[in-house]
Amino acid sequence: MTETEARALLLSAGYKHLDPWIAEQPWRPMLGGWQVMPALQGWRYHLEVAGTGRLRITANTPDGSPAAWLVPAGR
Repeated sequence: MTETEARALLLSAGYKHLDPWIAEQPWRPMLGGWQVMPALQGWRYHLEVAGTGRLRITANTPDGSPAAWLVPAGR
């Protein structure tokens, strides 16, 4: 999946308020995905391809707790 495809998937997901925000931010390429720049209120986001047409978003919260969710293909 290219960065353009990943951004389009996030914008089309529509069921999470955060997905469009992430799609509109600058990203830094990383092995297997991207880091979202900047943080949002202390939350740091990373994206990685999770199978055909899906994205896994992981976040480190301000208190260090992990959070993760999948954005499925074809939403």
